Amino acid sequence: VLGEASRAPLKAIAEEIPLDIVYEDDDLAVINKAAGMMVHAGAGASDDVRNSGTLVNALLHRFGKPSTDGQFSEAGVVDAAGVLYGTTGGGGNSSACSGGGCGTVFRIARDGAYSVLYSFTGGADGSYPGNLTLDAAGNLYGIAIAGPGGSVGGVVFKITP
Repeated sequence: VLGEASRAPLKAIAEEIPLDIVYEDDDLAVINKAAGMMVHAGAGASDDVRNSGTLVNALLHRFGKPSTDGQFSEAGVVDAAGVLYGTTGGGGNSSACSGGGCGTVFRIARDGAYSVLYSFTGGADGSYPGNLTLDAAGNLYGIAIAGPGGSVGGVVFKITP
């Protein structure tokens, strides 16, 4: 095989999948994720396998439209001043990634003030960010699991808060 492999973009598609909701109110839902259920789209032999049966799809069906603030918080790290930085696997300002947003990097200050530091577009910056690492200078590093246009491969990113 010559050349680069090409796959269709990863998608978040609302699917009716039963969820074990442990607690729910107007602002919070605690879900007991089923063992073996993928959190979001990933590798697979076909588009149907890669994009279906995920927790993100079930949550889109259950709770509706993605948030521009981000949704599906996935990872966090706390700096020396007690500021929490994290990522969301969906939501954000982009209409890419099947309209579900491509994820964000966020900051929560000690006083509880929330802000989005970066909203992924699904372009050259990738989509669906995961764990963050904080260096001694205060820079955040992470990996967006999908590369440009949803391609398999991912993107390493750096954000200076």
